[in-house]
Amino acid sequence: MEANAIFNDARWEWYQSPERLKENIVELTGRLIALEAELREQAPEKFVREMFPELRTINADSSSDTAMNSEEMSKALHFLVQIIQLMEDAWLSCYLDTHWNHPNNLGWMNTFQRCAYTPSFRLWWPILKPIYGSKFRRFMEEHLDLADDDYPTTTGKVSDRGHNVPDGVAQIYWNRMNAGNPLRGTDKTVYSYDLRLRLQSQEGEGHRYDVQAGLAFVDLRDPKIARWSAKDFFVPPGLWGSGIGEKFLEKLLKDLPAPSCEVTVEKQTRTDLVSLQEHNDLIAFYKRAGFQLENGQLVWTQRQAVP
Repeated sequence: MEANAIFNDARWEWYQSPERLKENIVELTGRLIALEAELREQAPEKFVREMFPELRTINADSSSDTAMNSEEMSKALHFLVQIIQLMEDAWLSCYLDTHWNHPNNLGWMNTFQRCAYTPSFRLWWPILKPIYGSKFRRFMEEHLDLADDDYPTTTGKVSDRGHNVPDGVAQIYWNRMNAGNPLRGTDKTVYSYDLRLRLQSQEGEGHRYDVQAGLAFVDLRDPKIARWSAKDFFVPPGLWGSGIGEKFLEKLLKDLPAPSCEVTVEKQTRTDLVSLQEHNDLIAFYKRAGFQLENGQLVWTQRQAVP
């Protein structure tokens, strides 16, 4: 493991917590569960689909005995959000990170197992997990076989889409955030990153769904150097922090025709600690992929990449 990755993991592991953070989280998530219940019972279906545009992609074929139709999938999603939130509350309150095998926690672990091995849970986990804390996600992946490499495997594919922004989840968020300039980036080559998710079935692999999880707008006019700005490497805000961006960048570098890359990062003008940390995290994100900071530009060549 590279030194940058080690120090990044250590920073998150030892991140200082405010006083009573666990108690406050449990109290607030009680309110979140109540709100989620109201959404399920009263919110218009169109509003739910605004919150979870993935439902447009994960629209199962109801002709199958194991698949749900669109309405059933939407209702199941509400329950999954509440179930996973309850699991995180139990993980915090019962100290499952260190006491997961305590006799008094056996019931919780059995409940976790029962929920986590349902096909719907495993289908939605790659999309829902960024909503929850990184330490809780790690616990779930280690104890419930929910890592990307576990069954059903979560894979991702980068596709060259020319100068057209393809329809999908990332495109929906991109349009929302660039409403004033809808053609922004289309003068460049557009790459789409699609997660391939599976709904298990008793008969075999089950249904497969591709969910667009990222877009990159790359200037390829120079055949030797691929260029983009940090803002033109786009992962929807709700999906950051769970490794999707790292996997997208890794696959993009392998697929680009140019042997080198340059990424422009806007000069940091704000001096508050949060803005500085956000800027440093962005630099660290690219450095973990093998980029070097040279004269204000992030530069990558094939020989720098980690095999």
